[in-house]
Amino acid sequence: MQSYTLARRIFTELGLKRAALLRVNNRYGRMGVGKFRDASRRLGHPLVIEQKFLPGDTDFRRALRIIQDSRADAIVLWADEAETAEILKEMHELGMQQRVFGSYRTIGNDLLAGAGPAAEGFEAVYPYDPTRSDPEWLGFEQRYNARYHEQPDHFAALAYDAMDILLAAVCRAGLNRARIQDALDQVYQYDGVTGHMVFDPNNKNVTPMYLGTVHDGKITYRPEPIALPAAADQKASRETGDRPRSALLRPSGSDAGSYSVQAKPYARVGEDGVDFAGPHTADISAGLAKIVLFGPQATEVAAHLGTAAGHWGLIPVESGQNWGKASTELVRALMDEHALAIVALDRDCAHLAEQLGSKTFVPVIALSDDKALTSTNVPWIFRLPAKTSAAEAIRLLNEAAQRSGPNPGRLRATLASGTVLAGVRFEPSGEPAP
Repeated sequence: MQSYTLARRIFTELGLKRAALLRVNNRYGRMGVGKFRDASRRLGHPLVIEQKFLPGDTDFRRALRIIQDSRADAIVLWADEAETAEILKEMHELGMQQRVFGSYRTIGNDLLAGAGPAAEGFEAVYPYDPTRSDPEWLGFEQRYNARYHEQPDHFAALAYDAMDILLAAVCRAGLNRARIQDALDQVYQYDGVTGHMVFDPNNKNVTPMYLGTVHDGKITYRPEPIALPAAADQKASRETGDRPRSALLRPSGSDAGSYSVQAKPYARVGEDGVDFAGPHTADISAGLAKIVLFGPQATEVAAHLGTAAGHWGLIPVESGQNWGKASTELVRALMDEHALAIVALDRDCAHLAEQLGSKTFVPVIALSDDKALTSTNVPWIFRLPAKTSAAEAIRLLNEAAQRSGPNPGRLRATLASGTVLAGVRFEPSGEPAP
């Protein structure tokens, strides 16, 4: 996000055209600038020059003179505060007038102390506003200062929020890594000491960043809007049931947790199905095809269904047992027992079934209200409301299989065709149609 925010500020808002990059030659510098290079190129302004320096360097005049000769009108620094302060002072000595911008590690009190008046006008991205006065942030500052006798930096604040999210997931899921991951996948929004966060389907925080600007020896922070991927909108809206917060998010006031819609989404994700679902699958010999029931009390559910499965056999896999054992049984059923389809009886089981079904090319019917299952448009999963009974799911599969025959690939295509089956029609994404 910091790279896209910087590129948008430099090229779109300010209209600058020739940016130079000066970065430290270590992992932080190498890994951080890739997205900025890409964003600059996409906006039609590829970097005019890139200069590097080694950690610990204190003289940057040679690199700055080369940048000056390149006729750059903007300089982006990927460094730490002490290095940034020295660069700004040396630019002032050389009479360089370019606008200067930096990554989030370039700005702070150490910069002000080291650069003095040379820092005037410097801008850098920052993940939150450290000058906020809300109770959550002030309380965290006080507790941190009382314990460590210093103000919290961004590493401390963001680590605190990350650990809080993780511990909450462990408390919900128990001591089971797969279930902890499922719990983390359900964190769509979070209000922490650093402010409001929104997470996309890859669990990345895509909340707009802040721009810190140095003026008269002080740093002021303001939110910087940026186009937010539609997938993140969809994930966030699933929690609240509200309409997606469209592509451009901007805090409506000083509170970063209050957003208003500023523009239309620039992309549509997960709405139109896919063109390629996977390789062709072979037919299963008559009498061998089976449907896997995966979930709590799966054995009892299978016994209760009796002949409802028709001429398909049922393979119950209990999710209440050790999670590793359950996963092994599910893999064996899919790979060795001629599985035609999976019926996942609850949300947690549906997430694991989705992963395995998409790798073995076996369609999954998930009985869950969790729309995250279909948000990434995996073509092998189809969701029904959690209140749907296993018998109703089996009836749906029976009717679909009568049209497709004992072939997982054709069964998937039939489910995705938009045909009404046992009173249900699926959208291309796998969601049930209204």
